[in-house]
Amino acid sequence: MLILEVLSEAEELPLPVFGEPDYPEDIRLKYRFLDLKKTLHGNIVLRSKIIQSIRNRMIQNDF
Repeated sequence: MLILEVLSEAEELPLPVFGEPDYPEDIRLKYRFLDLKKTLHGNIVLRSKIIQSIRNRMIQNDF
């Protein structure tokens, strides 16, 4: 038996997480951390890993 306790309530998100609704740019910019899509987030993480790998290789070669 699983018992859950609600510690606090949260307000509704200003942007829906699912779907592709068209919101005004000012709202999308204000809440851009919520608007970041999973594919875009994956691209940012991949780019970061590639750049870190290049930096590590340069450090290893005393560049």
